[in-house]
Amino acid sequence: MLKKYLPYFLLTIIVLTFSLTLLLNLQYPREICNDEFYYVPAGQTIWQTPNEPNLEHHPPLAKYLIGFGIMTVGNYSIGWRLIPALFGIIGLILVFFLTKEVLSLSANGDRKVTIFFSLFAPFLLAFDFLYFTMSRQAMLDIFVTTFLIATSLFIWKYIQTQRKIFIILLAIFFGLALASKWTTILFAPLFLFLTLKYTKTRKIQKKSFKIVMFEYLLIGLIGATVYLCTYIPYLLKNNAGEFMILQKDILVRMLYTKETNGGGTSPFNTIFWPFFPSNTLSCYFDYEDNVNPHSLSIISNPLIIWFFWPVLIYSFYQAFKKKEIKRFFIPIIIICLYLPWLAVEREKYFYYMTPVIPFLCILIAQMVFDFITTKGKSGLNNIKPQNPIFLPNKDLLDKIIIFLYKLQEKTHKGKLFQKLSKKADTLIANKLLIYILVICYLLLVILLFILYYPLLNGLPVSESYRNTVTFFWPFLFK
Repeated sequence: MLKKYLPYFLLTIIVLTFSLTLLLNLQYPREICNDEFYYVPAGQTIWQTPNEPNLEHHPPLAKYLIGFGIMTVGNYSIGWRLIPALFGIIGLILVFFLTKEVLSLSANGDRKVTIFFSLFAPFLLAFDFLYFTMSRQAMLDIFVTTFLIATSLFIWKYIQTQRKIFIILLAIFFGLALASKWTTILFAPLFLFLTLKYTKTRKIQKKSFKIVMFEYLLIGLIGATVYLCTYIPYLLKNNAGEFMILQKDILVRMLYTKETNGGGTSPFNTIFWPFFPSNTLSCYFDYEDNVNPHSLSIISNPLIIWFFWPVLIYSFYQAFKKKEIKRFFIPIIIICLYLPWLAVEREKYFYYMTPVIPFLCILIAQMVFDFITTKGKSGLNNIKPQNPIFLPNKDLLDKIIIFLYKLQEKTHKGKLFQKLSKKADTLIANKLLIYILVICYLLLVILLFILYYPLLNGLPVSESYRNTVTFFWPFLFK
């Protein structure tokens, strides 16, 4: 019984840890920060009048949610940010269930192992800087992120089960995401996966054209209905023509507006954003008594974001190598949410990466899951001096070992390697070495979060501390 509920107990600990660190000092800064400049005033007025000041920028749902927090808690900093914080917590929980579904179809792992490693992604997400920071600001991105995680979960569930309730739920959550921010449109290509289904024997099968078209029509009708429902207060005071003009204004601003910040460069824009996603500046900077600075930094945990390209390449490689459609699902989500920004003629803000981070954590979890659940030994004992390239399992680790073998064979005649191979093969066969590396990685992720926590949460720190922990990001502060 204890083993059955242990993963959920550990998930509860992860969620509570994230919640406590998130809600601590939530009131700071007490003034509006970053793009809260747009959305807090919108939330303050949208429940009184649908013609709020941010009307032409984004759809109203997320602003209604921010406004709900202001109505229930109060018109001050905690009231502005409490609902976004709750959505950040909900998104963390949804990542666990999505990861569990993604790993459940692995041919290498059983159910117990799958559930245990499903904790890996929410654990990483709980200690990611960007997801943390955006969960404590009254902005739209955390709402979109949470709705898209839910949409992804229900797409996956529908592909597996073909139960109509899941297609209805995915359409509802996609409509909610679209009603929060139009960047949700980037997610639309994922509906191509709905052309597939799993048979009773767990094989992928294509569906008929008529069924697919019916499903798309159903998603369109439900999603459009949800979207229009968020505009009911506006439509009661304005006509349909004004509504269509408003939608056109939102589209034009999203696609073509090139913000110049009064002729200059936005302080939050990063020139190398498409290539080095970790580059950014602090979104808020203030001094306490002109001594200790406060800051809210829009950065990501380097031990997560620096895996962006390696884990993406690994995932596509495994998908093509194993010819498994299911392995394309999460990587394509990341591609859809990331690459289109490179073509848009506007400045790139690093917080646009917020919806990408949860799926990146899932990919890292899947890569670790692959390493842990790979069956068989490494094949080291099968390497012979006269035939050093024969391996039953030619994975990346084997190739590295072959290279090392050839290198040392020339100088030590293979004796050193033969001794090391027995010890290494035992470690790898028992997965001990991989477990040690994974545990060290997780501890380093936590350590970086602890070191950076004052810079993410607005706690006062000395300038020397700030400079010490950001030594490899000299551009982080002015």
